[in-house]
Amino acid sequence: MIQKKERGTYHRGFLDLTNTNMCYRCEYCQQGFNQIYHLQQIAIEWFICSKCRHYYNVSVDDVFDLKYVETKKEWRDTRVSIFFPYPMGFDEDG
Repeated sequence: MIQKKERGTYHRGFLDLTNTNMCYRCEYCQQGFNQIYHLQQIAIEWFICSKCRHYYNVSVDDVFDLKYVETKKEWRDTRVSIFFPYPMGFDEDG
């Protein structure tokens, strides 16, 4: 009998990494989280934790506006770019 490999659960399309040695990191405090519900996605491939979101006073609407941003030009076009820094390692083009 072939044993089925168990897959983890998903939340908002992201894998729950609880039983692994991997984590999703907040781009601002570098804290690692093994479950995506502690984080919110910004700028395609980056994440921010709720602690940093409150620190930078970024609303849920602002995070949603930044979710699909790919370049610094697009970041600057949002209303939060005045006070909210780019994620470290963010695309230098644009």
